[in-house]
Amino acid sequence: MAKELVRSQFFFSEVMCVNHQEKQINYGEFIGGIEVKEIVLLKLDVERRIEFAAAGKLDVALSTDFHLIDQDGHTFRARADFDLFVTDSADEKVLTIKASFMIIYESSNEYTLSGEEEKFFVTRNVPLNVWPFARELISSMTTRLGYPALLISPYVLTR
Repeated sequence: MAKELVRSQFFFSEVMCVNHQEKQINYGEFIGGIEVKEIVLLKLDVERRIEFAAAGKLDVALSTDFHLIDQDGHTFRARADFDLFVTDSADEKVLTIKASFMIIYESSNEYTLSGEEEKFFVTRNVPLNVWPFARELISSMTTRLGYPALLISPYVLTR
């Protein structure tokens, strides 16, 4: 019985935080009520050298940056930047692809992310939502640059 009471009290405090007589939602409820409204390409910069790379190994480096642009009650906008650099065995640049996406989220509940929640949302939800778009763009652009399609691994959430 004591365990049940403790669990009920914990559940109550997680689900409903009463502040100034108004019901506040928790992060879990926020995530349950959020949906991606739009993913748009903001910027694309693609470059390749004139000569094809000599046969051999090419090194691929992909860096990413995800951050929240703004939040306004029910609407959240995030940005995802992808910088891909391909170099040959002589460490000469073969091609670069730099792309920026904006993801617009709508929430069924008004909510303001705390600093910790924002970090969690930006490092988990944003990449998970935009990664397939970046993979497709990188694969498509490498073929348009005259190289075989470059396949980026699927995004895997780590704990």
